[in-house]
Amino acid sequence: MIPGRKHARLMFHGYTFKRYQVLVNGHVRWRCSKWHMGCRVSVKTNTEDPRAGILLIENIHNHERPTLVRNNEVYFLATKKKYPLLLFDKYTFKRQSILTSGGVIWYCSNRHYGCKAQVKSIQDSYVFGKIEHNHDPPRCTQLSNGTWIRTRKMKKYKPRKL
Repeated sequence: MIPGRKHARLMFHGYTFKRYQVLVNGHVRWRCSKWHMGCRVSVKTNTEDPRAGILLIENIHNHERPTLVRNNEVYFLATKKKYPLLLFDKYTFKRQSILTSGGVIWYCSNRHYGCKAQVKSIQDSYVFGKIEHNHDPPRCTQLSNGTWIRTRKMKKYKPRKL
């Protein structure tokens, strides 16, 4: 189970599902989180707790599984600006918006160069999203005190001619 805006989400075989309907007999129907994008997969469980058993799975997904990782691979980089950068999988992300559920949407730091990668973090525990970059990762270094900094490529020194 993953925290959601109103209700918890179901994670099954790497795909996420939103609670759709509680039936009279207590069974719960879940829809794929990409239902609005045309994925018509649904799951029926005995109760709201999926550990009680999954009864039925309908259809096949028409999209890839979302990438979901635990917080131990996510770091925050201090910046001179108001908000930190999120460092995830060697790439940096800028905070875009805070959701009412407490989650945060992050866009790739190179979005102004056309990179469409974005991730969503939920309660600083999970990160998932569209993580396909059109560029190489920036250079980041971890200091001895555990903090991360973004380093820039040094320009070669050219001595002046007199």
